[in-house]
Amino acid sequence: MDVVECGILTDSAMETPPSIPGSVMPPPAPAPAPKSGGGKWVLIGCGGCLTLLVLCGLFAAGIFWTVSGAIKSSDAYQEALKRAQ
Repeated sequence: MDVVECGILTDSAMETPPSIPGSVMPPPAPAPAPKSGGGKWVLIGCGGCLTLLVLCGLFAAGIFWTVSGAIKSSDAYQEALKRAQ
């Protein structure tokens, strides 16, 4: 139940004491901004796309290297190279 003491209305279950007239209380500290998980997903998404592009590039380079090696080791290539020199 509310009680009036010295002109101040108080509650027996009040958690904070009443403010003293003339005193200055600092403002409450701002709450920290919540971290969003969206940044992680952007990095994973970009990293995933980049990984796929790199893998496709490596695959294409591997095919090119294999085919070039097969052509250069063929008899027809060797004979044409000898004639050109």
